[in-house]
Amino acid sequence: MKNLLIILFTINLSLCSFAQHDQLYGYVFSEIEKEGLPNVKVVLLSCGIETYTDTEGKFVIDGRFRNMKLNLCFLKEGYDYITRESVFANPEGSLGQFNINPSNKQGLWFMIFENSINKTMIKDARINVNGQEHWTDEYGFKFIPITDPRYLTGDPILITVGKEGYNDYSQKLIYQDGKRALEIVLTEKTEIVLKFVAQENSENGKLLEDVEVSIDGEIHYTDKNGFLKATVERSGHIVITATKKRYKDYSRTIKNLKISEIIELLMDKKFNSKKIMEKVDKGINQFDKYKRKIDGTKKTGS
Repeated sequence: MKNLLIILFTINLSLCSFAQHDQLYGYVFSEIEKEGLPNVKVVLLSCGIETYTDTEGKFVIDGRFRNMKLNLCFLKEGYDYITRESVFANPEGSLGQFNINPSNKQGLWFMIFENSINKTMIKDARINVNGQEHWTDEYGFKFIPITDPRYLTGDPILITVGKEGYNDYSQKLIYQDGKRALEIVLTEKTEIVLKFVAQENSENGKLLEDVEVSIDGEIHYTDKNGFLKATVERSGHIVITATKKRYKDYSRTIKNLKISEIIELLMDKKFNSKKIMEKVDKGINQFDKYKRKIDGTKKTGS
C-alpha cells in the first residue's frame, strides 16, 4: 500500500511538472496605496508577450504555456519598474500577486526590442542620453535618471540607441511627466541590393539619364542607360523619390522590403503651360492677321 501511494504521488508530480495552461493570470497592486493598479504593462519576457492590467489591477495572458519558469516585468508611468524571475504558475494558472510602488525618481524608462513579430528584447543595447552612455539589462530595459534642471524644464534631450548588427535610432524629446516610458524598436542591418531603371512614361519609354533618386534621404543618380544599383542596410519600409528636370516628381514607398528587387521609375513629362499659352496666343494673332488680310481683299475687290 505504501509503495502504491509513492507511485501515485510520483505520477501526480510528473503530471504537474508538464501541465499545460491555456491562460495565465495575476494581480498587480500598490502596497502603499492599498489598491490594485490599472493600466500596468505586463511583459512575459521569455515569450515577447505583453498585456495590461484592468481597472482592478488584474491581468490575463492567453496562450498555451507549460508549467515552467517565467520571467515577467511590470511597467507603469510614475511607478518603480520591477522584474520577477523564475515565476511559476499554480495548477490553475495563477501567477500570484505583484507589488509595485510610486516612484519619486526623475528619469526615462527605456524598453528596447527588435523589429520582429514577438518583440524580442535586446540586451546590452547602447543608450546615449545627452552624451552619457548606458546599456540595457538582460531583458532590454534601462532606467536613466535625469538630474540636470535644464532638461527637466524644457531643454531638448538628445537620445541615440545602437547595437552591433542593428541600425541606430535617434530622436530629440522634451521631458514630460506621463511620457517617460520609451519603447524603441531597432531594425536589423540587412544588405539589400536595389536595382532601378528610369524611363519616360510614354509610348517610346526612352531611358532617362541623371535621374536623382533618393533612398531614405541618400542621393544616387541613374547612368546614361537609365540604370542605378544601390545597397541599403535594412529591411522594412523604404521611401524612394525620383526627380529630373522637365519631369514630374516620382515617389513610392516599398513596404516590408526583405529581398533585392528591380524597381521601375516611370517618369511623367511636365507640360510647360507658359510655352503652350505662348503658342496659343501666337496662333490667335496669326489667325487675326489672316482674317484682316482676307477682309481687306474683299473690300478692294468690291
